[in-house]
Parts: sequence; structure tokens; C-alpha cells
Amino acid sequence: MISMVHVIQSSGVHPAVQQDRDFAVAQAQREGCTGNFKIFDSPFWNFLLPVIPARAKLGGYFLGIG
Repeated sequence: MISMVHVIQSSGVHPAVQQDRDFAVAQAQREGCTGNFKIFDSPFWNFLLPVIPARAKLGGYFLGIG
């Protein structure tokens, strides 16, 4: 399951952009993607941006603690 951080967009989002963004989310879910993504509208058509947590947010995982 993909968890998403929704970014507040202006009310002027073009319906085609909204449709393409929804399609990108649905396609990622069908392909079994797991993880966190930030969704945003971009002039470059990038709709899903993987969010990679910093080591500090992961706690001691990389240090072998926990």
C-alpha cells in the first residue's frame, strides 16, 4: 500500500493534470509499489516523488540497534 503526503494545490489545477496524477497513483498501486510518495503537480509531469527518510528518522536501524 502506498502512503501519500498530499500537497495543497491551487484551485486552478487543470482537469487533465488531475487525471494524469490519479492515473500515476493507480499505476503505482497496481505494480505493487510500497513506500511513501509525495504527490505534486509539475510542469515536467512528475507526479510521484519517492520520499526517503533520513537516517535520523529511522532510529538505530542502520546502526544495528533495534
